[in-house]
Amino acid sequence: QQQCAAEIGRLLNADLMLLSEVLYDSNSMEILINTPHDIGGFQFNVSEATITEGTGGASQIAGFTVSTGGSTVLGFSLTGGVIPAGTDTTLVNLSGTFPNSCLELGVISDGTGLALPLYFNEDDCGE
Repeated sequence: QQQCAAEIGRLLNADLMLLSEVLYDSNSMEILINTPHDIGGFQFNVSEATITEGTGGASQIAGFTVSTGGSTVLGFSLTGGVIPAGTDTTLVNLSGTFPNSCLELGVISDGTGLALPLYFNEDDCGE
C-alpha cells in the first residue's frame, strides 16, 4: 500500500481538525479523521481517482449517506446526525481506482451546516 498524508485543517478556538493518513492502493482508499468538533457533512475530491463507492467508518456509524461520482465524495445525514467531536478513526473507505491520488478541494461542515474553512498540505502527498 502507498501512504499519502494530506492534511486538512481549520482553526476554531485553537483546535485543529485533521483528515490524514490517507492509506491507499490501486483499488481502495481509507480516509482517517481526528476532529475536536461535530461534523455534519463533508465533500472532497481525490485527484486522478475514479471513485465507485464510499462505505463504513464513522460516516456509516453516524448514519451518513455517502455519494460518489468521478473523483468526488459527498457525505451527509438526512436526519441531522453528526460524527461526534473526539472521533479519531476511519471517516470512510473508498473503492475505485486510485493511481497516484491525493485529497483536494474539500469542505467540512459542523453540526449546524456551517461550512468550515479548510486547507490541504500538498507537500504531504506522495507518489
